[in-house]
Amino acid sequence: RILILQPVREGPERGGQVAYFGDVDKVEDYCGNNKLGKLRPGRNIADFALEALGDVHEDADGKKVSPCELFKSTPEYKAAYDALEKQVFGTLAKEAEDKGTTLRVPEYKSIYAKGPMEQFNVVLVRSIQNTIRDSDTVKSQMGSIVVMGIIIGSLYWQMDTNQNGAFYRIAVMFLSLVFINYSSSYKVN
Repeated sequence: RILILQPVREGPERGGQVAYFGDVDKVEDYCGNNKLGKLRPGRNIADFALEALGDVHEDADGKKVSPCELFKSTPEYKAAYDALEKQVFGTLAKEAEDKGTTLRVPEYKSIYAKGPMEQFNVVLVRSIQNTIRDSDTVKSQMGSIVVMGIIIGSLYWQMDTNQNGAFYRIAVMFLSLVFINYSSSYKVN
C-alpha cells in the first residue's frame, strides 16, 4: 500500500491531506479514471504518482480539482475508511470496552507528537545502530584515518619554526580539514 499526501499551502492547517491511499499497482488506473494524468511509457510510477496527486489540477472546464478532495469522493476512500474503521478503530474500541474505558483520539498541542529532544534521541540511536551494523564502512574509515594520520604526521616531521614552517603548518591544517570533509561526506546522498 502507498499513502500520498497533498501539501496544504494555505490556511492554519499544516502537513498534508490524503490524496491517495491504496495499492501501488492501482495508482495508474486511479489517476487515469479520475483524469489526473496518464503514465507515459518509460516514466517512473513514483514520480508520476507524486506529480499527478501532489498538486491541484484544472479539468476540461477550467475548474480547479484538488486530488485530496477528489479522493474523498471515490470508492477507494470508502474502502480504506471502512477497513480502518473495522480493523484498527474497531479493535481498539473493543479493547477499551473490555477494560471499562472509552476510546479517545489523542490531541496534541503542537504539530509534532514528540518533543525535539526525544526526536533527536531516536535519530541518534538509529544512527549509532546503523554505524555499528555497517562494520565494513567503519573499518574503511579507520583505515583511511590511520593512513592520513601517517601522511599528515610525516608532513609535520622536522618542520622548520620560521615563516615557511608556519605557512606549511597552515597548509597541513587545511589538508586535514579537507580530509575530514571528504571522509564524512560519504554519508550525504
